[in-house]
Amino acid sequence: MTVNIYAAPAADLDVPALDIDGKFYVVSPRKLAVLHILTLGAYAMYWFYRNWRAYKESQQFGTDDSTLWPVPRAVFAVFFTHSLFRKIKEAGAGIEQVAQWGNNGHASLLVLLMIVSNGLDRASTANLGSPYTDWIAMLLLVPLVFCLLKAQEIINLTCGDPHGEGNSTFTGWNYFWIVLGSCLWIAILVGTFLPEQLAD
Repeated sequence: MTVNIYAAPAADLDVPALDIDGKFYVVSPRKLAVLHILTLGAYAMYWFYRNWRAYKESQQFGTDDSTLWPVPRAVFAVFFTHSLFRKIKEAGAGIEQVAQWGNNGHASLLVLLMIVSNGLDRASTANLGSPYTDWIAMLLLVPLVFCLLKAQEIINLTCGDPHGEGNSTFTGWNYFWIVLGSCLWIAILVGTFLPEQLAD
């Protein structure tokens, strides 16, 4: 058997290889949507934390960005959303869809929705406007998740995993939060409707 040393090396074309850049947090749209809705939006804080942590870990040691603190940036996400989206766009500037992304407008809309949602949560806790504030806060989960999904689409493109296949399966911890969130949803719905039934 003779070997042609000038032939191109054979590759298995049936198995696509993902060239994933870990500069930001890759997750599939389905997983993000399920976790965000079922945790009543609490997943967003984790989402911000993971993005900032991944970005920090991708930076050269000794640079300004290598010393940033992901936890405070996640807790106070309204102050750092524009900065995160700007860094995402810079990282994916060579990709046409990322380059055309209106990151500032997108960040402003997400921040506005988060502020309104937090305000409604506080009003609901103080029994102001209840149950209407509760319902509006729950309805706001829909535009919030769409905003996050658009940002995630850009992140996945930037990181070379357009469909988020690298993080599409649910882990044990994911299921734990799904069960906990589902119980909370049930408690909220029962607490909203049951008093009306008893009043009748």
